Formats: sequence, C-alpha cells, structure tokens
Amino acid sequence: MSLSLVFFRYFIAIDESFGYPAAELEVPEQGEVQCPSEADGPPAKKPALQDASSSGGGAKEEGAAQQEQMGPVLAGPGALKATPPLIGFGLMKLTPEQLEMVTRAKKFAMEQSIKSVLMKQTIAHQQQQQKTLQRHQALVLMCRVYVGSISFELKEDTIKQAFRPFGPIKSINMSWDPVTQKHKGFAFVEYELPEAAQLALEQMNGVLIGGRNIKVGRPSNMPQAAPILDQIMEEAKTYNRIYIASVHQDLTESDIQR
Repeated sequence: MSLSLVFFRYFIAIDESFGYPAAELEVPEQGEVQCPSEADGPPAKKPALQDASSSGGGAKEEGAAQQEQMGPVLAGPGALKATPPLIGFGLMKLTPEQLEMVTRAKKFAMEQSIKSVLMKQTIAHQQQQQKTLQRHQALVLMCRVYVGSISFELKEDTIKQAFRPFGPIKSINMSWDPVTQKHKGFAFVEYELPEAAQLALEQMNGVLIGGRNIKVGRPSNMPQAAPILDQIMEEAKTYNRIYIASVHQDLTESDIQR
C-alpha cells in the first residue's frame, strides 16, 4: 500500500469521527490516487460541527466512552507534589501585650530549666561527697583497735612497741585521769592501714603485758560502719586482684601464696 493511500484512509477516518457520511468520500482502489480536477468543480463544503453534534446522541456516547478511565493513574516524576503547610499559617497576629507575655513566659521557662539542672547537679555532688565521707569514716574505724585491761604502770611507749610489728602506727590515744595523773586502763591504737589493725586484732588479744592479759577488739562505734563495709566487700568481689604493700625483702612468692 502506498503512502498516499495510507494518508487518504486516515483522513477518511477523521471525517467519520466528526460525523461526515462515508458516502460523500470516494476511496480509490489500491495503487490508484485520484486528485480532483478543475472540471469537477469546488469540493463540497463539510457540515458544521454543531450539526454533527446535533445529529444524534450516538457520537456523544461514543466520545464519552472513549474518555472514561480504563486503569489506575500513575504519578510520574513530573507530577505536582502537595505543598507542606507553612508553620503558623492562619494564626492570629499577637498584640504587643501578648508578645511581651510570651517573652516573659519563655524567660521564666528557661530560668526554671536552669534551676532544675543546677539542683540535680548539686544533689548528685552532695550524694557523692556523703558517700566519700562515709567510706573515709569506715576506713578510719577499720584502722583503729581498742586495747583494754592495760596496767596503770605502762606508758604509751610500751604500747607502741608492742603493736608496732603489725604495721606503721599513726597515733595512740590513751585517756588520762587528771586527778591520778594516770591513764584509765585503755587506749586506742590507730594504724595507717586497715590490714595492720586486723593483724593486731588477731595476734594481740589476750597477750600478757605488764602483768595483765590485755584485751584487743574493735571500737564500740564499729557497727555504725557495718553497712558501708558490707558494700565495700560486695564491690571487692568483682575484682580478682589485690594489692600487697610492705612486703619483706626476704619473703618469696611461695611464702606470700601461703
């Protein structure tokens, strides 16, 4: 089929879609193309579009059927996107008095927030200080031992020489009677290390000094530090290593393991 015949049939289909009768157009045979001559005269005028629209409802129904959606509408990359609403759009404009109130409210909220943060920091710092103080007091109590039933003839130097082998002594407190100018028969020995106090407690209780068997024990206020000591003992269970100080140079590793 030639190209001219294809275009000719295409124009015929267009005319039929506008309602022109097919009999008015002559379709040439295949291979023939007829052109109008001067003898045929001017071509007949086509009817107006309103005539075609008023000729019947069939063409309208057919056109409406062709315009119906046959599938889902897919939005491509060029489709319009919904514009997000603007912040504060549609709100009423505040008066100067209202703006001042909002400013004061913001300032008050900021001050309260700062106060809350400072209060939390202060409470945490106080709790940490209290915990440190309690542990220090418990450590001091663990470094002290009570020595009772001391002969009134014994002096402080004698007590110091008897308890010095277990560790460095920080201080010895003997209660003196201002009337008799003698001690009251008991003393408190404070070591620099709690381990030294524990050794003195285990080794010196019941030892004969100055004709009397002395009594060695913990101070009477030691139970006050019991909760702190229990907490320290629980925390110490998580550590597998211990530190040993003041090891004699003649001791070997096997001696320490024993």
